Amino acid sequence: MRVMEQSVFWVSHVWQQLNACLSRLGTHEALLGPQLFLSCPLLPHNTQPIVRWLAQLWNAVVIPRVEEAIISRVTAKRSSSNSASSSSPSSQQPSPSNRGLNSGQQAVVKAALSILVNKAILPGCPLPRHEIDRYLLEFQAGPSFCPLLAPIKEVAVDQAGRGRTTAI
Repeated sequence: MRVMEQSVFWVSHVWQQLNACLSRLGTHEALLGPQLFLSCPLLPHNTQPIVRWLAQLWNAVVIPRVEEAIISRVTAKRSSSNSASSSSPSSQQPSPSNRGLNSGQQAVVKAALSILVNKAILPGCPLPRHEIDRYLLEFQAGPSFCPLLAPIKEVAVDQAGRGRTTAI
């Protein structure tokens, strides 16, 4: 498969896997539409701009959406338990964007983002392993994010166009 075709297939796979993982994590409000992926730069024989673009999308869109979804879920659970014990309807929780994450929320966000990197970003990445390690540092998730890296997997496409994942 040519580099350009592999790169386009990988970006499509990333989008599908991100949404599949976000659904499995119960964060449906963080699902991403295809329009976000249409601005992907495609340069013949050069995959580095694609990975940089994806890192920017990850940092600017995916991380805030995952954080927001987790905070919303925690806030909703806390509100429903507080409403049973509190009789004051005027007490409102601050909006998630107006407060920091506590350590438990940070741990959940880091775990969710680590899963997303390992399940959606790494499989099928068209870069050689040594370049993946270098570019992976551009995928941030706060001050102490260090993804738990699984073995890199390669996504091959058979003649029928079906993807098959194998460990490298």
